[in-house]
Amino acid sequence: MTVAKAVRARGLEIEPLNLTPLLDVLFNLIFFFLLATTLKEERSVMEVQLPQAGVHSEAPKAEREWVVTIGPEGSIFLNDDAVTSAQLKVRLSDATKMPGRPLPVRIRIDRATPGQALVDVMSICHESGHPNFGLEVKPRVRLP
Repeated sequence: MTVAKAVRARGLEIEPLNLTPLLDVLFNLIFFFLLATTLKEERSVMEVQLPQAGVHSEAPKAEREWVVTIGPEGSIFLNDDAVTSAQLKVRLSDATKMPGRPLPVRIRIDRATPGQALVDVMSICHESGHPNFGLEVKPRVRLP
């Protein structure tokens, strides 16, 4: 005999479950998390036109990271500070000497940047102890 049949046999009524308070709490939580998360577009000192990639999977963004931006004429910025190749190597090498895990490196390049400038920065990252770095690209727009 099920619980519902046993309750009816005794002459008791089962109250329907009121979902209104549950939905109120659920919508308040959704509203809170929508307001709490920041959906901002990242801006930097140098605006670059990112190249497009055919396959796009959103990489998780790190809390803190080194962002190396290479302009179309080959100028290099490290976290919005203009640096030379030698300064970039020194600053990234010094960062690996700090205690803890080294911060990830993200490379942003303009689509008009010469390939050699990218290869030079990748080489500097590898030599300074940051062999794992990412390249930032803009996803291609796919039409249905």
